[in-house]
Amino acid sequence: MKKINWLIWVLAVMVTISLIFNIKNQFLTLKMAGDENVTLNKEIKQLDESNKDLIKQINYSTSSAFVDQKAREYFGLGNGSDAWLILPPEKKIELDLNPTEIKETTKFRQWLNLFTR
Repeated sequence: MKKINWLIWVLAVMVTISLIFNIKNQFLTLKMAGDENVTLNKEIKQLDESNKDLIKQINYSTSSAFVDQKAREYFGLGNGSDAWLILPPEKKIELDLNPTEIKETTKFRQWLNLFTR
């Protein structure tokens, strides 16, 4: 009888210890899953915002305003209501790389020439 009681007692202690460890493991697993769920929800929100931005870009890139902008940017094309400015041709300045005479002027005269001409 004592052996059976002792065996039941040992078995009860082992089951209790096993239950405690299982409950602890389940709690830790649940906590980690909750943390991962929060992280994934944040990532989902970021991806949703990124998706909305991409949808806006797609809608704009398929619009006629985008096509007109790129036609102006890449090909210089415009429409009938555009006003074009025609600039005069640039004047070519020839530089004499071999000066024949050297003029020596004072620093004061150089400053004066710089601001008065």
